Amino acid sequence: MKEELLRLIEEKSPGSKPLYLVIRGSHAYGTNIETSDTDYSGIFIQSIDDILGNKYVEQINDDKNDTVIYEIRRFLELLGTNNPTVLELLNTPEDCVIYKDPIFDLILNDKEKFITKICAKSLGGYAKQQISKAKGQNKKQNWEKDKVTRKEVLDFVYVIEGEKSIPWKVWNEDYNYEEKFIGVVNVPNARDIYAVYYDGLARNMFSENVAESDRENLKRHTKNSGKPMGFGYKGLVKTGEGINVAESNQLRLSSIPKEKLQFVILLIIRMVTLNIVMIINLIKLG
Repeated sequence: MKEELLRLIEEKSPGSKPLYLVIRGSHAYGTNIETSDTDYSGIFIQSIDDILGNKYVEQINDDKNDTVIYEIRRFLELLGTNNPTVLELLNTPEDCVIYKDPIFDLILNDKEKFITKICAKSLGGYAKQQISKAKGQNKKQNWEKDKVTRKEVLDFVYVIEGEKSIPWKVWNEDYNYEEKFIGVVNVPNARDIYAVYYDGLARNMFSENVAESDRENLKRHTKNSGKPMGFGYKGLVKTGEGINVAESNQLRLSSIPKEKLQFVILLIIRMVTLNIVMIINLIKLG
């Protein structure tokens, strides 16, 4: 295999000299099985002309990326950041070393000195990345329909305040606006712009979050005074069941009295292919 690696280096960076060539991966860990591929790594040094010219090559890879060989400068840069891959390379078992130039012993003899406090960040980040990849593999290989959770339209709603983007559900925790008492209407001459209104009176008379005695007293007072029992808003989104369940991915438009003050403005983008309404901008007016 040594000759093949030398040919690869010469092909990708003519005139370069190998310094260290090893077997890496499962064969180095002793976890390989019969079907395991053999991966290789190493370090090489380019000629002075290439380093000082415009032919510098940071690393050499084969077509399958089973072999990765670093140019010495790039290797030292990664070593300075306590990169887990190059630290692993320095600690390759002797029986997995294919070739070693004696000059490379200058680095190997002091390999422990390259382990610093930066390892806490670099190795921790590497471990987190591997966990994320493993979870991704789980999604691809063990896909089950019962793992699919249908998202609500409000999961795609974001409120922009200043320079921040806040999910509607998070933003609304501070205000507790109940969606069923919200009214939505098109803004004339403004494509995909909707005005949103909140019926606080109806909320105080019909919300289960208000004490029943207070609700009944307010209903009685409103009725005796001849005032309407709220504005009859239809809510923020449609909610469908059975064959109409897809309607839950749509806004509900209401009729808004002209004298009603505006609560907020929503900028809507419709993602037709996904049948999703995404609210990407919200400006509070008062």
